[in-house]
Amino acid sequence: MPYLLDGLDNSSLCFMKCKPHCAYKNIFLDPATPTCANGQYGDGTTCTNCPSDKYSPAWSTSIDVVGDCLNCPLGSTTGGASGQTSCQSCLNGYYGTPPSSCGPCLADKYSATWSGSVDTAADCIGCNANSHTNGQTGQTSCTHCDNGYYGNGATCTACPVNTFSPTWSVSVDVVGDCMACGTCSNTNGQTGQTSCTHCDNGYYGNGATCTACLVNTFSPSWSVSIATASDCTTCNANSHTNGATGMTACTHCRNGCYGDGVTCTHCPVNTFSTTWSVSVAVAGDCTACGTGLSTAGATGQTACTGKQRLMFQNLCIDVV
Repeated sequence: MPYLLDGLDNSSLCFMKCKPHCAYKNIFLDPATPTCANGQYGDGTTCTNCPSDKYSPAWSTSIDVVGDCLNCPLGSTTGGASGQTSCQSCLNGYYGTPPSSCGPCLADKYSATWSGSVDTAADCIGCNANSHTNGQTGQTSCTHCDNGYYGNGATCTACPVNTFSPTWSVSVDVVGDCMACGTCSNTNGQTGQTSCTHCDNGYYGNGATCTACLVNTFSPSWSVSIATASDCTTCNANSHTNGATGMTACTHCRNGCYGDGVTCTHCPVNTFSTTWSVSVAVAGDCTACGTGLSTAGATGQTACTGKQRLMFQNLCIDVV
């Protein structure tokens, strides 16, 4: 039986285009409607994969441009694959169950590569000692060293004794990048310091900037209380530093004295010491005046300058 369309035998036309007008349209099946696969966008004839980190769970004619693909939920990814119907991984640096339950590893923790075993915050890895993430979450590695340390941010080592690093940066990656303490300052034997904290003994200052105690003053042991020149201790009477600065003790007795350089005493009457040395340690090391000479009653003399006087027939006479 012919298929009539407007009184004409148009069965083939009816099949291809005009099913609503076919006399016996219920006899024929609809031709296949072109479609795109799930995970794609397009008009059904031309189809393109949704790009990485976008997806399309079920294609429809409304998904015809790339903007109709859905973005992965926060923290999830397609792992670089396109044409996906869901986001099947958490981002590196995250933990959880994709696609909807991915959260960032906390500060000072990381996840180098996400896998199904990284499903709770406890599965993120803690930073090594003295490294951290600088307060950032969702990291794939630890990125910063503590101040006072050098390294690549993941592996960090303390700056050695008498060196420091006030603020870590990527340029402080080898031991030579730690800064040396200034003249006569030190870290008091400590490593991993952000500044030099102590002055050398014999010096005054704040620990970072230090200055030698002046001539005839000393500092046996530096402390924070020895901040100015006046905090250095003055030598005892008759002792001195022999012109030296930065001393931890007074080292010399004045000429005419005996002692250990710290505690000094005048040579007795009629004895002298021309030039003090460590060998003039006790009174007996002072030199006696020669015959007929005296110190005229004075102590602490560098020479015998007076004549010795004797009584003769109730008169004082000089010994010749």
